[in-house]
Amino acid sequence: MTTGATTGLLALSTGAVLLGLVWGRGESKPSPLRIALHPAELLADGHDQAELTIEASTGPPRISFPENPHSAVVREVRETGQGWQAQIRAGVLPGRVELRVEAPGFLPAVAMLTLHPETGDRAGDG
Repeated sequence: MTTGATTGLLALSTGAVLLGLVWGRGESKPSPLRIALHPAELLADGHDQAELTIEASTGPPRISFPENPHSAVVREVRETGQGWQAQIRAGVLPGRVELRVEAPGFLPAVAMLTLHPETGDRAGDG
């Protein structure tokens, strides 16, 4: 085989390998992030809490409230054997709250939290 033919064959082989690597990457899509919120309904009293479970083994998740960042608060995020858990504390305005959860290597997930009006007098001050 001549030097030109060897060089051409090497270039063709290298191109095929690179194309295979790029093609293979295109097929690898992130998995959906699995989350669960319990309970999904709280009193809008500034104290009631729900637990958000996030099934992901990567780094800490990012939890946000895109429609109203003051509608609820993330109190504590801790790693578990199956992923992460977060405590979500209700705000004081009733309504539906969207929680958006993002974790590296996963597609984002959304959960809905309903905050009901507080009609009682918890402090007993009228």
